[in-house]
Amino acid sequence: MNISRLFTISSILFIELCLIPFAFSELYSYVTCGSVIKLLNNHLKVRLHSHEVKYGSGSGQQSVTAIEDHDDVNSHWVIKGKSGKMCKRGDPITCGTTIF
Repeated sequence: MNISRLFTISSILFIELCLIPFAFSELYSYVTCGSVIKLLNNHLKVRLHSHEVKYGSGSGQQSVTAIEDHDDVNSHWVIKGKSGKMCKRGDPITCGTTIF
């Protein structure tokens, strides 16, 4: 994956996370640490998807792609805090926060 494509995907994810509260404002007012979410590209109608890639070395690498299937179990993402920062389950994630 080239750097411009990675930047585009990252930008879309950032925008999506910032817009989630507006899309579901009647049900939820924010995303929280520990939330399990699906990330949808509204323009292409695909979801961010990940699965393990088994190489002979047992590297444990992940492949991240986009798929149209809305029921795929590998399309769930858990919101965690930035590495080295405490992120208590249930704490609201504000727009612009770095997450992993």
